[in-house]
Amino acid sequence: MYYQSVSNVSEDIGQHDENIPILDHTEGVQLVFRNIVYKVPNKQYSIKKSKKQQENGGDDEYGQKINYQDKDITILHGVSGVIERGELVGLMGPSGSGKSTLLDILAERKSSGTITGSLLVNGKEIGAAYKNYCAYVTQEDILLPTATVEETLRFHADLRLPHMNDEYKRRKIQQVLDEIGLSHRAKSKIGGLLPGGIMLRGLSGGEKRRVSIGCGLVTNPSLIFLDEPTSGLDSVNALIVMRTLMRLTDRGVTVVCSIHQPRQEIWKLFTKVMVVVKGHMIYSGGDIVGYLNELGYPMPPHVNPADFCLDTAVEIGESTRYPDICNRWKQMWEVESNSNAHPPPDNLTVRPTPSWLYQYRILLGRVARDFVRNPGNCAARTVMGIIIGLLGGSCFGGLGYTQLDIPKILGLLFFLIVSLNLMPYTSIALFLSGKALFNQERASKLYHPFPYFLALLTMENVVVIMVSVILPGICYSIAGLSWETMPFALLTLYVVHLLSDFCVIAATNITGTSDHSFTLGSGFSVIFILFSGFFVPASQLPKATGWIHWVNPLYYTFTALIINEFQGKKLECIEFLPCPFPNGDDLIAAYGLENYTREEMLGIAAGYTFLLFVISYLALAFLHKERR
Repeated sequence: MYYQSVSNVSEDIGQHDENIPILDHTEGVQLVFRNIVYKVPNKQYSIKKSKKQQENGGDDEYGQKINYQDKDITILHGVSGVIERGELVGLMGPSGSGKSTLLDILAERKSSGTITGSLLVNGKEIGAAYKNYCAYVTQEDILLPTATVEETLRFHADLRLPHMNDEYKRRKIQQVLDEIGLSHRAKSKIGGLLPGGIMLRGLSGGEKRRVSIGCGLVTNPSLIFLDEPTSGLDSVNALIVMRTLMRLTDRGVTVVCSIHQPRQEIWKLFTKVMVVVKGHMIYSGGDIVGYLNELGYPMPPHVNPADFCLDTAVEIGESTRYPDICNRWKQMWEVESNSNAHPPPDNLTVRPTPSWLYQYRILLGRVARDFVRNPGNCAARTVMGIIIGLLGGSCFGGLGYTQLDIPKILGLLFFLIVSLNLMPYTSIALFLSGKALFNQERASKLYHPFPYFLALLTMENVVVIMVSVILPGICYSIAGLSWETMPFALLTLYVVHLLSDFCVIAATNITGTSDHSFTLGSGFSVIFILFSGFFVPASQLPKATGWIHWVNPLYYTFTALIINEFQGKKLECIEFLPCPFPNGDDLIAAYGLENYTREEMLGIAAGYTFLLFVISYLALAFLHKERR
């Protein structure tokens, strides 16, 4: 009775809407993979081992025996198979058997190691056009929490179908929503943990998994590869997800998924099962129970077939019959592969890649929506800027250009620089929060890193401008400094905040973790602050470390502010007190800055800002890529 109720729920959720036209009906393709061999470098190869270790070998991270004298470790040993049009294929095997590796290779998502063999679509290698026919869904549902279901699908449609008009995309998205059973949740936010620890309510785990599947369906693929689609789901949601996939096969889509010990109701949905043991294919077909019975492994009564197959696979892998069983299957699969192949696909063109400008526009729209719906970071930094500005103004209020106030004015300028230099550290969590989503979308070749980086910085620059105007503006107003020097001071402090922002972004992109980012960034900030010229003038620094101020961007911004604030200014002398600086030029000369202009100093600081921009982008583009 329980299973019947589950069936009714899933059928209602996935019922097709007759009013939605089916767009680009999938013709379906046959996929043949021949002699797939996958090798990875042996990490122990260059490490000296004892003679006994070299003779006995050991287990690698995949659970296979290795010899320390081997340069490469072979993970897949000549794996071959045939997947027909419209099949729901379960890829099974013990942990470390290589099933996920095989799935990544079939989806052309493997980014490490050496791969040999061939992938044939309807009997023909089609090169780069292969990507037109397949979609890949990862095990983790990495989605933007603040986006709605409809917006998430539209984002993928815009970038994968740039040549299609808006009406086509709208109808396609509605069709996909209907196929994954989420039409009633189209306007709901994905939900999840936002930067700063705020939990946004949204979809359930099963619904998020179906959204991930829907992102792959917008291109109308013939092949869908999924890495353990039921992982982390309860039994009800797992069955709903698998029935969603089964319905896709009715219109010719071939679904291949790695799966680990599915429940019996899910097991019955598979039209074919492939079993990989220690990097070898031992079976591929629709009656593995019968095949294992022929090998002398009968299934006991009242046992889940999936559990029986997995337990038997482990037993086979540890038995002396393992090589013979592998060789037997290698001979049998040739008969299947030589069966009638479908004609090669007609459309072998590679899907057009949108321009960087188009990608930037689409990405900027998503970043802007996320910015508006998650105002915590912007609001927190803006409010903090107001508070710091008011407190700073109260300490330095009512200043005048007198001998007694010169140290206070210098202190105010230094305070503003330090405040804007340290403010970006509050956003480390924000900068890191989008890395997982970016890495997944980059691995899918959804967009180029540069337009993504520009879109991210465009919205970040909005916050930088707001804080750079609010905090110094309040301090300057309360302190009573000259309004004539304020515009250039605000421009200089904007550069301070921007270069500090790039410094923190570079640290997060280089390290990839919040702890290491804070350690690296704060270390540089402390050095920059120490050698900025405020505590010890540059001319009085020791020779051993005095050179550091020349490579310190904060030194140039502090210098620019000093020249801006004091150049040509008459400084009032107090009766009966020493008057070392009758005018501002004397103060500038005392700091050894008489040969510089404020524009030169700001220009050098801007150059450092651009350098940090380049470092930030290169770290984003080339470090911490998704490795599969």
